[in-house]
Amino acid sequence: NKVEAACRVSDRRQGPRRGVPHPMQPPTVSNPSLPASGAPVTALSRERFMMHLVAVVDAARLSRLERGLRAVGLSVHKYRALSWLTQVPSTSMAALARGAMVDRTTLSRVVDQLVDEGYVTRQSEPKDRRKVVVAVTPPGADLVDRGNAAIEATNAMIAGALEPEAVSALSRSLLRLLERFEPDQSVRDVLTGRPSAVVNSPA
Repeated sequence: NKVEAACRVSDRRQGPRRGVPHPMQPPTVSNPSLPASGAPVTALSRERFMMHLVAVVDAARLSRLERGLRAVGLSVHKYRALSWLTQVPSTSMAALARGAMVDRTTLSRVVDQLVDEGYVTRQSEPKDRRKVVVAVTPPGADLVDRGNAAIEATNAMIAGALEPEAVSALSRSLLRLLERFEPDQSVRDVLTGRPSAVVNSPA
């Protein structure tokens, strides 16, 4: 109506009123994951802070891993795919995506690169041309061995910051959290690196 239109024109001319954010300007907020300084830590803020820390630690670890793996000609995605294939000699793209913890689009690009570099082979099943099977080559397995050194060095650095009992307790807690996200034990076996769970996994 005319009144609303006039108010909008007035707002554009005057800009935001002092102390009131303009409707088109996103409000400035502090990090919602971090408890406010001096504020009591509620159950909700503790949970959000914990998950925030998990994400921060994981991002820092991946950044360090990328640097270490790059020195031997790998990336985290390439290492995960090759490492899985050394445990499951031939597997479908769907199973590989679950084991390597990467989406199918990214995995297709990674496998393309690994095929071009001679580290994996990719072929269709004779009985079902739609099903693609990926396998690691001997040079690919050798590359994984070199990548393992970078992985172990980073993991040792992280785990070395905690007592062995704390590492075990943290692992148990994270496994319990994973159960909340994925109730299927067989899928959790895949995600936590038990390759026997996906040897016969469908595409």
